[in-house]
Amino acid sequence: MREGPDGIRWIHDQAGIAACRLNPDPAHVTPDLWPFVERIAVPGLVLRGGQSDYLSRDTLADMLQRNPRLQGREIAGAGHYVHDDRPAAFHAAVVDFLDTLGATR
Repeated sequence: MREGPDGIRWIHDQAGIAACRLNPDPAHVTPDLWPFVERIAVPGLVLRGGQSDYLSRDTLADMLQRNPRLQGREIAGAGHYVHDDRPAAFHAAVVDFLDTLGATR
């Protein structure tokens, strides 16, 4: 994401993402994101693809334990990009989550 004169822009860089995931820089230290997960102050949904090589079941379980405002669901047959791999299941999970909040469609 980059902020410019027209606001914040998001540029998807699939090649960059793949390069970082497949060949991580050993000098790069992963930041500790747990304090941010713990401070989420609104209900949230974390979707995990059943075949994700990025978000493990254990990490999802830790997220849900550290922040009771989060709900988690695993979508079978999907990798990390659940919305691309299983769009109907992704949509259903989001609608179900919104329904638990009393959101209207």
